[in-house]
Amino acid sequence: MKVGIALLLASLVLAGCVSHRSGSSVERVSATASQPTETKALHEIVFTEEDITDKKYEVIADIEAYAAKSTIFDSDPTEAMVKRELLEQAQALGADAVILVRYGTVGVSAFSWGSLEGNGRAVRFVE
Repeated sequence: MKVGIALLLASLVLAGCVSHRSGSSVERVSATASQPTETKALHEIVFTEEDITDKKYEVIADIEAYAAKSTIFDSDPTEAMVKRELLEQAQALGADAVILVRYGTVGVSAFSWGSLEGNGRAVRFVE
Protein backbone atom coordinates (compact mmCIF):
# COMPACT_ATOMS: atom_id res chain seq x y z
CA MET A 1 0.00 0.00 0.00
CA LYS A 2 2.77 2.45 0.97
CA VAL A 3 4.69 1.57 -2.20
CA GLY A 4 1.60 2.29 -4.32
CA ILE A 5 1.08 5.68 -2.70
CA ALA A 6 4.77 6.53 -3.09
CA LEU A 7 4.65 5.61 -6.78
CA LEU A 8 1.52 7.69 -7.29
CA LEU A 9 3.09 10.71 -5.60
CA ALA A 10 6.30 10.32 -7.58
CA SER A 11 4.40 10.15 -10.87
CA LEU A 12 2.40 13.28 -9.99
CA VAL A 13 5.59 15.18 -9.16
CA LEU A 14 7.27 14.09 -12.38
CA ALA A 15 4.15 14.89 -14.40
CA GLY A 16 4.30 18.46 -13.18
CA CYS A 17 7.84 18.80 -14.54
CA VAL A 18 6.92 17.88 -18.11
CA SER A 19 5.71 20.53 -20.50
CA HIS A 20 4.15 20.57 -23.93
CA ARG A 21 6.09 19.30 -26.90
CA SER A 22 5.86 20.99 -30.24
CA GLY A 23 7.38 20.50 -33.61
CA SER A 24 7.18 21.46 -37.21
CA SER A 25 8.12 20.55 -40.74
CA VAL A 26 8.57 22.46 -43.97
CA GLU A 27 8.06 21.27 -47.52
CA ARG A 28 9.61 23.69 -49.99
CA VAL A 29 7.32 24.46 -52.89
CA SER A 30 9.11 27.20 -54.80
CA ALA A 31 12.67 26.55 -55.92
CA THR A 32 12.90 30.08 -57.32
CA ALA A 33 11.91 31.92 -54.15
CA SER A 34 14.64 34.37 -53.21
CA GLN A 35 16.22 34.44 -49.80
CA PRO A 36 14.68 36.84 -47.28
CA THR A 37 16.34 40.24 -47.01
CA GLU A 38 15.00 41.02 -43.55
CA THR A 39 13.17 39.11 -40.86
CA LYS A 40 9.68 40.27 -39.89
CA ALA A 41 8.49 40.24 -36.30
CA LEU A 42 5.90 37.53 -35.61
CA HIS A 43 3.11 40.10 -35.16
CA GLU A 44 3.89 41.59 -38.60
CA ILE A 45 3.24 38.32 -40.45
CA VAL A 46 -0.28 38.06 -41.86
CA PHE A 47 -1.99 34.89 -40.59
CA THR A 48 -5.28 33.80 -42.15
CA GLU A 49 -7.40 30.77 -42.92
CA GLU A 50 -8.34 32.39 -46.23
CA ASP A 51 -6.41 33.01 -49.43
CA ILE A 52 -5.10 36.51 -50.13
CA THR A 53 -6.61 37.81 -53.35
CA ASP A 54 -5.77 41.52 -53.23
CA LYS A 55 -1.96 41.10 -53.40
CA LYS A 56 0.32 39.06 -55.61
CA TYR A 57 2.53 36.57 -53.81
CA GLU A 58 4.92 33.70 -54.39
CA VAL A 59 4.65 30.46 -52.45
CA ILE A 60 7.72 29.71 -50.35
CA ALA A 61 6.69 26.45 -48.66
CA ASP A 62 3.86 24.40 -47.24
CA ILE A 63 4.40 24.25 -43.49
CA GLU A 64 3.10 22.00 -40.71
CA ALA A 65 3.23 22.28 -36.95
CA TYR A 66 1.99 20.36 -33.95
CA ALA A 67 1.68 20.75 -30.22
CA ALA A 68 1.27 17.85 -27.81
CA LYS A 69 0.94 17.27 -24.12
CA SER A 70 3.24 14.70 -22.60
CA THR A 71 1.10 13.61 -19.65
CA ILE A 72 -2.57 13.34 -18.87
CA PHE A 73 -2.13 16.14 -16.32
CA ASP A 74 -0.97 18.78 -18.84
CA SER A 75 -3.55 21.10 -20.38
CA ASP A 76 -4.72 20.34 -23.91
CA PRO A 77 -2.71 21.89 -26.73
CA THR A 78 -4.35 24.95 -28.27
CA GLU A 79 -4.59 26.54 -31.69
CA ALA A 80 -2.52 29.42 -30.28
CA MET A 81 0.38 27.01 -29.66
CA VAL A 82 0.20 25.67 -33.21
CA LYS A 83 -0.18 29.21 -34.60
CA ARG A 84 3.02 30.28 -32.84
CA GLU A 85 4.92 27.33 -34.36
CA LEU A 86 3.60 28.16 -37.84
CA LEU A 87 4.53 31.84 -37.43
CA GLU A 88 8.04 30.95 -36.26
CA GLN A 89 8.54 28.79 -39.34
CA ALA A 90 7.21 31.53 -41.60
CA GLN A 91 9.54 34.03 -39.94
CA ALA A 92 12.54 31.73 -40.50
CA LEU A 93 11.60 31.42 -44.18
CA GLY A 94 11.24 35.18 -44.61
CA ALA A 95 7.50 34.94 -45.32
CA ASP A 96 5.13 37.88 -45.30
CA ALA A 97 2.07 35.73 -44.62
CA VAL A 98 0.75 32.30 -43.71
CA ILE A 99 -2.40 31.57 -45.68
CA LEU A 100 -4.90 28.72 -45.97
CA VAL A 101 -4.33 27.74 -42.33
CA ARG A 102 -6.10 24.59 -41.17
CA TYR A 103 -6.21 22.90 -37.75
CA GLY A 104 -6.91 19.31 -36.87
CA THR A 105 -8.68 18.13 -33.75
CA VAL A 106 -7.12 17.29 -30.40
CA GLY A 107 -6.55 13.56 -30.21
CA VAL A 108 -4.75 11.00 -28.09
CA SER A 109 -2.07 8.86 -29.72
CA ALA A 110 0.46 6.24 -28.70
CA PHE A 111 3.07 8.97 -28.18
CA SER A 112 1.09 11.73 -26.45
CA TRP A 113 -1.90 12.31 -24.25
CA GLY A 114 -3.23 14.85 -26.70
CA SER A 115 -1.95 16.57 -29.80
CA LEU A 116 -3.12 19.21 -32.24
CA GLU A 117 -1.79 19.68 -35.75
CA GLY A 118 -2.01 22.59 -38.12
CA ASN A 119 -0.74 23.50 -41.55
CA GLY A 120 -0.60 26.46 -43.87
CA ARG A 121 1.26 27.97 -46.77
CA ALA A 122 4.11 30.44 -46.26
CA VAL A 123 4.10 33.17 -48.92
CA ARG A 124 6.10 36.27 -49.80
CA PHE A 125 4.43 39.28 -51.39
CA VAL A 126 5.73 40.41 -54.79
CA GLU A 127 5.42 43.91 -56.16
